[in-house]
Amino acid sequence: MKDVQSQILKLRKLSKRKKIGYGIFGVLSSVVAFFTVYFLMLPASALDPSIKYKFTLIDTYNDATYAWKDGMGNREFELDLYFVDMSDNNITSIGRDVRLEIGSGQNQYNDDPYSFGYVPINNKEAGTTRGLNFIENDNLLYFETSTGEKYEFDHAEVYANGAWRSYKTDQGRHWDIWCQNASQTDTKTDYGWRGEYVDGNTVVKFDVDATTKFKFVYKLVRYGEDSEYTVPTLDSSLGISFGLYDYSGTNNATGVNANGLYNYFSFRSSQLDSEKYGAVHINPDTDADGYTENHASVLPNLSNGYPVFDCKGVSGCTNTSLGYLYGENVNASGVTVYNPTNTLLQIDPNDGYYYYDSDLNAVDYDTYNERFMVRSYREKGYTLAKEPLEHTHSEFYPFTYWIHSDGTKTNSTTGATYNYEVDELNNWFGMTMQFSFNMPKNGLVNDEDMIFSFSGDDDVWVFIDNVLVLDLGGTHGRVTGTINFKTGVVSSQLEWNGKTGTVEAGTAKVTNIYEAFVEAGEVENVDWNEDKTTFANYSGHTVKFFYLERGAAVSNCKIRFNIPVIPSGSISVQKELEGTNDYDESYKFLIYDKTNEQALANQSYKIGDNTYNTDENGYFTLKKQQKATFILTNDNEYYIEEIDSGSFAESYKCSVNGKETGCENTSKTNLITIDPESSYLVLFTNKVTASNLTINKVVSGTDEDETFNFKLTLKDSEGNIINKIKENPEEYLFDSDNGIVTFSLKNGENVVIEGIPTGAKINIEEINSEGFTTYMKENDIYVSNKAKGEITLNANRNITVYNVVSVLLPETGGIGTIIVMLTGLILMLIPFVYKFITYLRIKSREIK
Repeated sequence: MKDVQSQILKLRKLSKRKKIGYGIFGVLSSVVAFFTVYFLMLPASALDPSIKYKFTLIDTYNDATYAWKDGMGNREFELDLYFVDMSDNNITSIGRDVRLEIGSGQNQYNDDPYSFGYVPINNKEAGTTRGLNFIENDNLLYFETSTGEKYEFDHAEVYANGAWRSYKTDQGRHWDIWCQNASQTDTKTDYGWRGEYVDGNTVVKFDVDATTKFKFVYKLVRYGEDSEYTVPTLDSSLGISFGLYDYSGTNNATGVNANGLYNYFSFRSSQLDSEKYGAVHINPDTDADGYTENHASVLPNLSNGYPVFDCKGVSGCTNTSLGYLYGENVNASGVTVYNPTNTLLQIDPNDGYYYYDSDLNAVDYDTYNERFMVRSYREKGYTLAKEPLEHTHSEFYPFTYWIHSDGTKTNSTTGATYNYEVDELNNWFGMTMQFSFNMPKNGLVNDEDMIFSFSGDDDVWVFIDNVLVLDLGGTHGRVTGTINFKTGVVSSQLEWNGKTGTVEAGTAKVTNIYEAFVEAGEVENVDWNEDKTTFANYSGHTVKFFYLERGAAVSNCKIRFNIPVIPSGSISVQKELEGTNDYDESYKFLIYDKTNEQALANQSYKIGDNTYNTDENGYFTLKKQQKATFILTNDNEYYIEEIDSGSFAESYKCSVNGKETGCENTSKTNLITIDPESSYLVLFTNKVTASNLTINKVVSGTDEDETFNFKLTLKDSEGNIINKIKENPEEYLFDSDNGIVTFSLKNGENVVIEGIPTGAKINIEEINSEGFTTYMKENDIYVSNKAKGEITLNANRNITVYNVVSVLLPETGGIGTIIVMLTGLILMLIPFVYKFITYLRIKSREIK
């Protein structure tokens, strides 16, 4: 018993020791788990100090007047620079060394040689470096990684006074560092480079030295349909090309106005800066606040592809090309030329219009990747007391990078309004747009009038085939101009300072497209419709659109058109049919390279948004109203030939850009020479040579479920058997050897036999109509009063076969027929005989 008790005590002691051990182990495990979770939950930061770049600050100004103070003695620093994303992860594939160079060549506004870019807001610091301008000018605004991810600059951070400081101030999203010169007054005078950041509401200035570090922080931007910040726009390869032009220097001696026009076509000073510029409009003749006849005018014809300023006979003024504003000379003073790889335009899915509207989408221009950044939000600017109407519109400033009032950027779902300071605006820029088109039949696109419209400011000139058609020249408020290609009417509407009024496009006598060509002396060079108001069907044309923002007050832009664009350097082949029938046939074509004497085998082409290839023989097929577009820019000669016009049509006519003379015959074009600037629409029209016959069945006075069988015999006008129609075994059977169609119908049913050669003689027979009176009608006119009838199919015809229950008589012959007839006659006479006998009885009584 004692042994048992001692063993129990030992087990209890062992159990206590185990419990203590397990407890200690559990506590340690809990501590480890806690710290593991704690460290895992800490904000991740992958900033690798070893992945850094050089940020070099350099002073290149050597004038002793602005000698540096002796405190630091350094005129150049190499600082640590990091490129990171919003989670502080290094983005190694976009990092590179950068340099910020301050010198006498950088100043635009005053005599301080140490200023870079623009002066700061309110001129608080002479010589301030606007960091966002530095980011933009040094092509650091956007980057793309090797894996295709695209980033946009968000903000800069500096390591100063023992911590990382974000450069986001109440003045907007920018960052400032500057070179301090000897003439500057400050509490500290022994430095060369300075900067500032905001701590709460306090602006803190700091010295920049070799220990200072910087971070450029980027946000990931997913371009395309899943973008949070951008919307997809059309690529320029589709046939619409844009140009963008940034202008600098608004006086007449330097910058953009040093190119020859001076006061006659000047970029005026800002209306908003009267205390700085004296509130003088440099050229009142180009200021169209009242939209007078003195608005900025250009000649009615382009010269070498560019508008020409019209002096209107002013003494000392020479009519001068505006080509320098639009990239004619890429080295023109004060003009930076950009060639976007995309367009501003989207397509409205509801009506097929191309459009851009600054009231819907903001836009930045990515100078690094040469592309428009059309935003998913709108941006709206300040409101001026003297122009309240104008500022109900959103703004269009592709070279101004926008900020929110708290220094952040927000996506459109917040409904945020974006604000900016006046001095930050880039008010001087130009834009071009160019595309080719062929006039649709009767000026209609999807049964709607073909329209081009613009609404905005400032100057807009629209040239078609180098002729000025829509003239909205002048520095003005929002103006709406419209070209209607169906009617040829050109009109415009002015909206400015609460005033509205109809203004004719250009001069008073230009009321339609035709009159514009008369004015330009080019009317004989274009094909016209019969009314001579608009272009002839299928004729080819080119639109050139020129835009300027030079008023320094407001900017808005809305472009909208439903013109079917044809890419330059292309041949488009379109199939049309004349006739009411469409048998859904495919028509075969050949595209042939005459220069190399070979068919274009395996050549890509587009029908709508889909891409196809010709076969090994250079063949491709089209159905009615389809259009195949080939991009061919090699200056070769080609021809297009229709190889197979189908079973139910024949070649009728062919045209190239609306001219039938462009075709060798009805199914083959003349040689077409393709170059990068040309485009051609080849239209093959076939005449339908077949018609349809509809047979309807109507039965009365019997069981309507009864089935009636039909037999149709088809012969041509010469009595030959027709052995080809559009077969449809589900509706009818066709015996091609004998030219016979058979089918069955019940009451209320019909059948349509399609593709019968026009002119066919058709014998229609209902083959089981015993016991019925049968007749055939077309539009209440008898075709036959029996179960057989013959028609000629000169067009679509609609025949109704009626069946009515007949009285059935016994089958008799010879004398029997006479007996039946006499019996019927006797039966008919019985009532009359009975009546006559009754009459005689009455008379006999009267006599008695």
